[in-house]
Amino acid sequence: MQLLERPCVALVEDDPVMGESLVQRLEIEGFDVSWWTTGQEALEGLENMRPDLLISDIRLPDMDGEEVFNRAMPKLGITPVMFITAFADIDQAVQLIRAGAVDYVTKPFNMDEFLSRVDVLLNHPVVCDGEGSPVGALGLSQAMLDVEKVLGRVSNID
Repeated sequence: MQLLERPCVALVEDDPVMGESLVQRLEIEGFDVSWWTTGQEALEGLENMRPDLLISDIRLPDMDGEEVFNRAMPKLGITPVMFITAFADIDQAVQLIRAGAVDYVTKPFNMDEFLSRVDVLLNHPVVCDGEGSPVGALGLSQAMLDVEKVLGRVSNID
Protein backbone atom coordinates (compact mmCIF):
# COMPACT_ATOMS: atom_id res chain seq x y z
CA MET A 1 0.00 0.00 0.00
CA GLN A 2 1.38 3.40 -1.03
CA LEU A 3 0.88 6.37 1.26
CA LEU A 4 -0.26 9.57 -0.41
CA GLU A 5 1.89 12.62 0.12
CA ARG A 6 0.31 15.32 2.25
CA PRO A 7 -0.02 18.74 0.60
CA CYS A 8 2.48 21.29 1.91
CA VAL A 9 1.26 24.73 2.95
CA ALA A 10 3.70 27.54 3.66
CA LEU A 11 2.35 30.12 6.13
CA VAL A 12 3.77 33.58 6.78
CA GLU A 13 1.99 35.07 9.82
CA ASP A 14 3.55 37.19 12.55
CA ASP A 15 0.66 37.02 15.02
CA PRO A 16 1.40 34.05 17.32
CA VAL A 17 -2.25 33.35 18.15
CA MET A 18 -3.44 33.48 14.53
CA GLY A 19 -0.40 31.56 13.31
CA GLU A 20 -0.75 28.77 15.86
CA SER A 21 -4.48 28.52 15.19
CA LEU A 22 -3.95 28.23 11.43
CA VAL A 23 -1.12 25.71 11.79
CA GLN A 24 -3.18 23.50 14.12
CA ARG A 25 -6.27 23.59 11.93
CA LEU A 26 -4.39 23.01 8.68
CA GLU A 27 -2.55 20.05 10.24
CA ILE A 28 -5.85 18.61 11.49
CA GLU A 29 -7.12 18.90 7.90
CA GLY A 30 -4.16 16.82 6.69
CA PHE A 31 -1.61 19.38 5.53
CA ASP A 32 2.09 19.64 6.30
CA VAL A 33 2.63 23.24 7.38
CA SER A 34 5.79 25.33 7.45
CA TRP A 35 5.23 28.51 9.48
CA TRP A 36 7.39 31.62 9.47
CA THR A 37 6.81 34.83 11.43
CA THR A 38 8.88 37.24 9.32
CA GLY A 39 9.32 37.88 5.64
CA GLN A 40 13.03 37.10 5.80
CA GLU A 41 12.39 33.73 7.49
CA ALA A 42 9.87 32.94 4.76
CA LEU A 43 12.26 33.85 1.94
CA GLU A 44 14.99 31.71 3.50
CA GLY A 45 12.59 28.81 4.06
CA LEU A 46 11.23 29.01 0.53
CA GLU A 47 14.76 28.56 -0.82
CA ASN A 48 14.61 24.94 0.35
CA MET A 49 11.05 24.02 -0.60
CA ARG A 50 8.28 24.57 -3.08
CA PRO A 51 4.97 24.45 -1.23
CA ASP A 52 1.67 23.49 -2.79
CA LEU A 53 0.19 26.73 -1.41
CA LEU A 54 1.65 29.90 0.11
CA ILE A 55 -0.52 31.83 2.58
CA SER A 56 0.92 35.17 3.65
CA ASP A 57 -0.14 37.99 5.91
CA ILE A 58 0.40 41.37 4.30
CA ARG A 59 1.70 43.28 7.32
CA LEU A 60 4.85 41.65 8.67
CA PRO A 61 7.43 43.07 11.09
CA ASP A 62 10.34 43.29 8.62
CA MET A 63 8.70 43.67 5.19
CA ASP A 64 5.23 43.41 3.76
CA GLY A 65 3.75 40.27 2.30
CA GLU A 66 3.75 41.86 -1.15
CA GLU A 67 7.55 42.11 -1.03
CA VAL A 68 7.80 38.47 0.09
CA PHE A 69 5.53 37.55 -2.82
CA ASN A 70 7.52 39.53 -5.39
CA ARG A 71 10.84 38.17 -4.23
CA ALA A 72 9.61 34.56 -3.95
CA MET A 73 7.61 34.39 -7.21
CA PRO A 74 10.51 33.38 -9.48
CA LYS A 75 11.06 30.30 -7.28
CA LEU A 76 7.36 29.59 -6.68
CA GLY A 77 6.32 29.46 -10.33
CA ILE A 78 2.62 28.61 -10.48
CA THR A 79 2.28 27.86 -6.75
CA PRO A 80 -0.97 29.55 -5.71
CA VAL A 81 -0.60 32.42 -3.25
CA MET A 82 -3.31 33.56 -0.84
CA PHE A 83 -3.02 36.77 1.15
CA ILE A 84 -4.66 37.31 4.53
CA THR A 85 -4.90 40.68 6.24
CA ALA A 86 -6.76 42.57 8.91
CA PHE A 87 -6.25 45.79 6.96
CA ALA A 88 -8.26 45.34 3.78
CA ASP A 89 -7.28 47.66 0.93
CA ILE A 90 -9.12 47.07 -2.35
CA ASP A 91 -6.39 48.74 -4.43
CA GLN A 92 -3.76 46.50 -2.90
CA ALA A 93 -5.94 43.42 -3.41
CA VAL A 94 -6.39 44.25 -7.10
CA GLN A 95 -2.66 44.90 -7.48
CA LEU A 96 -1.77 41.56 -5.85
CA ILE A 97 -4.26 39.62 -7.97
CA ARG A 98 -2.92 41.26 -11.11
CA ALA A 99 0.61 40.32 -10.04
CA GLY A 100 -0.38 36.66 -9.78
CA ALA A 101 -1.86 36.06 -6.32
CA VAL A 102 -5.01 33.96 -6.51
CA ASP A 103 -6.89 34.94 -3.36
CA TYR A 104 -7.15 37.72 -0.77
CA VAL A 105 -8.95 37.13 2.54
CA THR A 106 -9.67 39.68 5.26
CA LYS A 107 -9.41 38.85 8.97
CA PRO A 108 -11.30 37.85 10.93
CA PHE A 109 -12.59 35.11 8.66
CA ASN A 110 -14.80 32.10 9.08
CA MET A 111 -12.51 29.05 9.35
CA ASP A 112 -14.80 26.79 7.29
CA GLU A 113 -14.90 29.41 4.50
CA PHE A 114 -11.12 29.78 4.70
CA LEU A 115 -10.58 26.01 4.48
CA SER A 116 -12.97 25.82 1.54
CA ARG A 117 -10.88 28.42 -0.28
CA VAL A 118 -7.69 26.52 0.56
CA ASP A 119 -9.28 23.35 -0.83
CA VAL A 120 -10.19 25.12 -4.08
CA LEU A 121 -6.65 26.47 -4.47
CA LEU A 122 -5.05 23.08 -3.87
CA ASN A 123 -7.47 21.07 -5.98
CA HIS A 124 -7.80 23.40 -8.96
CA PRO A 125 -4.29 23.90 -10.32
CA VAL A 126 -3.45 27.13 -12.11
CA VAL A 127 -3.87 26.68 -15.83
CA CYS A 128 -2.16 28.99 -18.29
CA ASP A 129 -3.47 29.99 -21.69
CA GLY A 130 -1.36 29.78 -24.86
CA GLU A 131 0.39 33.05 -24.00
CA GLY A 132 1.41 31.99 -20.49
CA SER A 133 -1.23 34.05 -18.69
CA PRO A 134 -3.07 32.29 -15.86
CA VAL A 135 -6.66 31.36 -16.55
CA GLY A 136 -8.68 32.18 -13.47
CA ALA A 137 -6.54 35.22 -12.71
CA LEU A 138 -9.55 36.97 -11.20
CA GLY A 139 -10.32 34.05 -8.93
CA LEU A 140 -11.26 30.40 -9.09
CA SER A 141 -14.92 30.58 -8.19
CA GLN A 142 -17.30 29.80 -11.05
CA ALA A 143 -18.62 33.37 -10.92
CA MET A 144 -15.15 34.87 -11.38
CA LEU A 145 -14.28 32.39 -14.16
CA ASP A 146 -17.49 33.46 -15.94
CA VAL A 147 -16.57 37.15 -15.52
CA GLU A 148 -13.09 36.46 -16.90
CA LYS A 149 -14.58 34.65 -19.91
CA VAL A 150 -16.86 37.63 -20.69
CA LEU A 151 -13.99 40.10 -20.28
CA GLY A 152 -11.87 38.03 -22.65
CA ARG A 153 -14.62 38.14 -25.29
CA VAL A 154 -15.22 41.90 -25.04
CA SER A 155 -11.64 43.06 -24.46
CA ASN A 156 -10.97 43.60 -28.17
CA ILE A 157 -14.19 45.49 -28.85
CA ASP A 158 -13.94 49.28 -29.23
